[in-house]
Amino acid sequence: MYDSFVNGTRASLNGWRCPLGNVLQRSAASALALSLALASVAPAGAAPGKSGKRKGKQADSADPLAKVSEDIRKGQERFDIADYEGAVEHWSKAYVGLPDGEDAAAFRTTLAYQISTACRKAYEVGHDIEYLHKAAHLLEQYRESLGPEDEEARASADEVLGELRTEIEQEENARKAERAKSEEGLSELRDEIRAEEERKAREAERKAEEERAARERDDRARANQRGQQLQISGGVALGVGAVCLGVMGFALARGGGLDQQGQEELAMSMDVNSPTLEDIRDQGVTMNRLSIGMGVTGGVLAVTGAALLAIGSLQRKRATAVVPALGPGYAGVGVLRRF
Repeated sequence: MYDSFVNGTRASLNGWRCPLGNVLQRSAASALALSLALASVAPAGAAPGKSGKRKGKQADSADPLAKVSEDIRKGQERFDIADYEGAVEHWSKAYVGLPDGEDAAAFRTTLAYQISTACRKAYEVGHDIEYLHKAAHLLEQYRESLGPEDEEARASADEVLGELRTEIEQEENARKAERAKSEEGLSELRDEIRAEEERKAREAERKAEEERAARERDDRARANQRGQQLQISGGVALGVGAVCLGVMGFALARGGGLDQQGQEELAMSMDVNSPTLEDIRDQGVTMNRLSIGMGVTGGVLAVTGAALLAIGSLQRKRATAVVPALGPGYAGVGVLRRF
């Protein structure tokens, strides 16, 4: 049975062997030859009758060649409707399912070429480079299986292998270029992100500087206001103190005059208890008290006023800001004060 299977398949292979230029026709012819050859062998041991049919079906399901023939048929169906990935899947199962040995080598060679053809078509659809690598590998196996008499087929295989290798190289170069472009884009994106972060950092620093300058201006304004208030208070206190000291001077002068007047009255009346002398004495005591009170009050107010003027002057001095003054044709510094 197996001899007839192999001989029939070899005859089929001799019928489809042709140059590789027409890929679709050769793939269809080889798949048809394989499936017909395998299908013709699978039911050969089946006996007639219902029980024989059931046994034949069971034998078919257990026979690996029946499974190979089914996968070849399904792969051809997938190939015919341009489902090349499905064709690769089924034909690959058939390739693995073929038994070992020299008799099955021709079938494996045919399937290798068919899978290679389907891989190339699958690459054209999905651009998955793995299909090209698989096609090249299988086509190399196909080429190595050719005999010395198959020079034309070998030349065609070499041509297709050259095309495959060129396609693989172009695809790999394109992918490298795409990766380089992606890396360049990522580098530019990182540069943009870094520039944006630096811009935000400068903006935050500028805002912080503006806020700090605003706080300093407010502090200077408050210091200037406090200094101005202290200077006003010091000026008032110093003025009132000066008036008090003036009243003290008047009281001292008046007291001295009353002492002179009392001595003259005593010399004239020679009476220490005279009403006039008593009145002069009372006025002198009042002037003495007035001079002492005004002197103490005036002194305290004068010292306090002077201190307040000094402190206020220091406060306003601290509120004075020296800023650069720049303009067309000049450069210098300016003094910034609040009044």
